[in-house]
Amino acid sequence: MKLIEYQENQEVILSAGAFDTPKILLLSGIGPTQELTQHNIETLHDLPGVGKGLSDHPLVVIGASYAPAAGLSDRVKFVSNPAAVEATREQWRRDGTGETNLHQSCAITGWLKENSILTTNEYQNLDAL
Repeated sequence: MKLIEYQENQEVILSAGAFDTPKILLLSGIGPTQELTQHNIETLHDLPGVGKGLSDHPLVVIGASYAPAAGLSDRVKFVSNPAAVEATREQWRRDGTGETNLHQSCAITGWLKENSILTTNEYQNLDAL
């Protein structure tokens, strides 16, 4: 394993996602004092909301092809060509048509709120610290 060390003399913001960011904050002494004390962590900043209010939302993505030429490889080629992307954006701004419709709008995303997940063993066993 190669160790890389960085030094900074200003503020550093570290983000590690919905689960691990609160964990890093708590382990660093930022969070509710009462909870930190229970785990023998010195409180640097009493911030009661850290690690609270997690709301899970399962994600469903449905991809669709609108034409025979709208395959994944065509989309990858399209988005990797900045000039083509900009040209189609201009066309979209001008008259609402063009390949932006085809390549940039081919996914439907939705979130499901399912409260029964909150009572499952997997959810209950999520590591808070």
